[in-house]
Amino acid sequence: MNKYCNHINFKMFPLKHYDFDWTPRSKPTVLDVSVDQVNPELKKIMYDLGVYVSYAQVFYRPEHDYCSIHTDCTGGDFIKINWAYRGLGSKMTWYSIKPGNENTGSLAKTEVDSEYIVHDEVDVVLEHTDEIIEGTPAVIQVGIPHHIDNQLEQRYCISFSISDIKTHNRLTMQESIDIFKDYYL
Repeated sequence: MNKYCNHINFKMFPLKHYDFDWTPRSKPTVLDVSVDQVNPELKKIMYDLGVYVSYAQVFYRPEHDYCSIHTDCTGGDFIKINWAYRGLGSKMTWYSIKPGNENTGSLAKTEVDSEYIVHDEVDVVLEHTDEIIEGTPAVIQVGIPHHIDNQLEQRYCISFSISDIKTHNRLTMQESIDIFKDYYL
């Protein structure tokens, strides 16, 4: 296990229906999805593990598209589970913030609050070119600076924020490693 990206064996489509619009778009798009649309089988697995899907989205990026370096919300240590479809050659990169730059990002309101970060404020800690296996999700660290660089093909990503049933706090990477230990590939 690493602290940035770990594949997980949930071999199911994450939503109730496979009928959302897969049409290519001309620009990056974020679609909010009701958590009521989460696959009931997945909901049960999550519930049995003491967690639930607290927020769901679908991200679309065309081929040869670069997502800005950002943290989800205002940063921290928390994860999402992402199901990526298509996106051949996509590369995800995680960064650490250089000393003295901790509070220099600009908070931008988009479909979700994200802290956007200037490239010279960070150092690369991991670049991960993923062999995308359709339908095989990954637990992703999204609270630290990161970005996705689409290469050869458009990419859809169904993305779930995961929270603890008792505390309603989003899971940290270590909590996710502990909770999903029987499901990691």
